[in-house]
Amino acid sequence: MAFRTEQAQAHDLASARELLHRVSLPDHGVAEQFGHYLVVRDASQLVGLCGVEVCGDDGLLRSVAVDPDYRSEGIGGLLVAGAQDLARKLKLDSLYLLTTTAGPYFRRHGFEDWAREKAPAAVRESWEFQTGCPSTSALMRWTAPAQAGRG
Repeated sequence: MAFRTEQAQAHDLASARELLHRVSLPDHGVAEQFGHYLVVRDASQLVGLCGVEVCGDDGLLRSVAVDPDYRSEGIGGLLVAGAQDLARKLKLDSLYLLTTTAGPYFRRHGFEDWAREKAPAAVRESWEFQTGCPSTSALMRWTAPAQAGRG
């Protein structure tokens, strides 16, 4: 089956939170940012999720989650590409993320390691940066090709 990303709808919120809990990711702030979330479905079942939290001129990639029964189907890559497209549409300068284990995966999708102290103030002020992820989490950055060279 060919999967695709689509804009999350209000009725997806409960399923999204349930998926995040199953894969041990926090759901703090998800409801408030749900307008910038993408989902992947298999029929009517939500099997993948990610969001872009707008932080000033930048975004924070959050909640990249794939149902364990659907891993290795390319859904994570679809979600990351969808988030990058959303960042372009929102005219964000860069998209940041925090990870403890998935650095190599995100490097394959165009993210680069970035010093935490170089994060924009709005990203540093996010719940994810201050509380949600351990201070040992790696910060990574992706800059949209159309936005490259602006800063």
